[in-house]
Amino acid sequence: MNPYTLAWILLLLFGLINLGMAWSFLRPRNRLNLMWLPGGAVALSYLLFALFPGALTLLAFPILQTLAFQALLRLTTSHK
Repeated sequence: MNPYTLAWILLLLFGLINLGMAWSFLRPRNRLNLMWLPGGAVALSYLLFALFPGALTLLAFPILQTLAFQALLRLTTSHK
């Protein structure tokens, strides 16, 4: 199998897993209006890899996902 094809398959798979985790995190809190945040991070990762395929854009995926989940945690938890 072509490494480029394998990278796309894994990127799509991890993107779906991350979106599923965000969905299961936000659904009990009735905050599904924030799904644009992880969805945007996944879409941006796909777009970066489509435009500039390579190792650096693959490394951008976990960084973008980490930033999106950190923003989700800050928006959904209350600090009292």
